[in-house]
Formats: sequence, C-alpha cells, structure tokens
Amino acid sequence: SAQSFRSIGGPLLVGARYYHADEFYHRILVWDSLPTAVANASAIIGQATDTSVTPNGISGGNPSEISLSAPLGSPATDGTQFLVADSGNHRVLIWGSLPTSSGAPAQRVLGQSSFTVGAANRGMAMPDANTLKTPAAVTVAGGHIAVADSGNHRVLLWNGAISQDGAPADVILG
Repeated sequence: SAQSFRSIGGPLLVGARYYHADEFYHRILVWDSLPTAVANASAIIGQATDTSVTPNGISGGNPSEISLSAPLGSPATDGTQFLVADSGNHRVLIWGSLPTSSGAPAQRVLGQSSFTVGAANRGMAMPDANTLKTPAAVTVAGGHIAVADSGNHRVLLWNGAISQDGAPADVILG
C-alpha cells in the first residue's frame, strides 16, 4: 500500500521528481516521477522505514545529519542545493544536491553548531544571528537563503554559500 502522510507543508516539484514534507511523520517523501495514481514513495528522508513515526527515529531519537523532527513548509531548492526547515530540531538542513535515495545525509546545518544538537536558540535565553527557534519555511534563490524563524518572530537571510555549520545570518528582519 502507498504511504499515508499528514502535512501542513506543501509539495516541491523539481523536473518530474516530487518531494513532500510530512511534518507529523518526521520525514520527506520523494517520488522519482510525479505519481499519476496512488504509489509508494521512491525514497524516504528522515526515517528508517515508511512505518517509522518518531522524531529523529532514524537516529535513535537524537538529531543527526539523516534525521528530521517535524519538517515544516515545502522543501526548497535552487536546482543545486536542497533545504528543509527541520522545525522540531530548530534548524535548517542543507544537502549539496537533490537527495534521491533513502537516508541521504545533509551536508550543512543552520541554526545549530552541529548535526547532533537540537535545542531552540542553541539553549540560549535570547536568539542570535546563528540560532533558530521553530523555523517554519525556507527558500533559496540566486545564492541567497531566507528562513522564516517563526519562534523568534523574524526572517534570517544568508547572502552567499554556507561554508560552515551554524553560520550566522547576514541580515535579520523583524
């Protein structure tokens, strides 16, 4: 049977490939081609199996480069990199290319200093240019990344390639 999903996010089409953020089951479902009928996803990012439903389930409940906790909004791409607002881990994951296989690891993380931590605002009392609290959406275009940081009531902008985990935003709006 085909995977079920519950989501308040939206889909992302890249060519014929279809990505869908599934907040409630903590995963991104990937179809290699746009389904024309009920069909199982070709790959699952963030969970070990299509029946796993726990936050960070693929990594024993802890954040990692292959896990997700309540991804919000639509995934984003500029055709080269792929980004997901991983709201439950208070971070944005960045893949250097479009992930097409289950368990594909992210290459960079924003909002946290590493892949293995997930505290809101990195555990600090006040937000900073390199922290996030419940990011709700992400977009990327022309080398720029914008993140709706809903828990801190602001938008963060990065104006170039992300070369290190936890890089601070160049601009803070709100």
